[in-house]
Amino acid sequence: MPTAYECTLVYISSLALVFDAGALWHDYVQCAAVEDSNSGNRACCACFEPQWCPFDGMSSEDSGYCAAACAHGAADPVCQQLAAGCGHNLRDMDNAEWGEQRCSEADVKSGTCGLCMQPAWCDDSEERYQQFSSAYGTPITTAQEWMRRFTDKPFLIQDHQCKFKASQKSLFIDSAHALMSKVKRDVDAGGDMWDRFTWNEVNMYRDGGVADGGLQQALTRNLIGLLDVQGDGSMLDDVARRLGELGMDVPKLTMTVDGYNRLDSWDPDNDANLLSWPYQVRRRD
Repeated sequence: MPTAYECTLVYISSLALVFDAGALWHDYVQCAAVEDSNSGNRACCACFEPQWCPFDGMSSEDSGYCAAACAHGAADPVCQQLAAGCGHNLRDMDNAEWGEQRCSEADVKSGTCGLCMQPAWCDDSEERYQQFSSAYGTPITTAQEWMRRFTDKPFLIQDHQCKFKASQKSLFIDSAHALMSKVKRDVDAGGDMWDRFTWNEVNMYRDGGVADGGLQQALTRNLIGLLDVQGDGSMLDDVARRLGELGMDVPKLTMTVDGYNRLDSWDPDNDANLLSWPYQVRRRD
């Protein structure tokens, strides 16, 4: 089991693909969210997940905002950021915290919603990104400020939260740890998890190699494991066999957790050893 990797997981039911995130982060990550951000209803201000969409009759791919951002080519940073789901959530367009920037359904559908035209950056102070002023106003530059702005408010963090740039990786990690630490304390004190998710999001842009820098090939090069969560690993055998036919020898791993969306055994004050109880990551032959 390699221990020097920074890993990211892509879940498929109880199975996951494990990637070397350190090798992918700088060149391919478009944005990251502390908690599940419902990117399906952020990308291009479209309704990829219509069951969670607040508006009827919306495109599942692009409401016109990505087409406008990509008018000068798919290599445009804002084009890729909006397409990757780094924008604002349709379910949050009428949030009172936006003030005059709030958008109605008619605004969104007419192509005039300013929130749909810009990434939802936490901190947009880097000079090369100052095409827009951040909708959140004062830049969010610390984990403490992120917590103050998004927790214990009358809206879902999932919908309203900002997105971190790839260059803000440390702040993203610190903010995620701060939120999960609070969630853990609240649950231990008798709270519930109805509006919390114990996973975060890291978004990349893919267009089949046109302007994505060869993302598919990069993911293939940096696939370091197949993981079965809560299983004995037998479900991995067919996947591993198929990858083997493509010349890829990918380790099969198993891991146990407390259960879906639970933090029972996690100690926020100490590093987790995934090789020991309760996680017990093991390699399957």
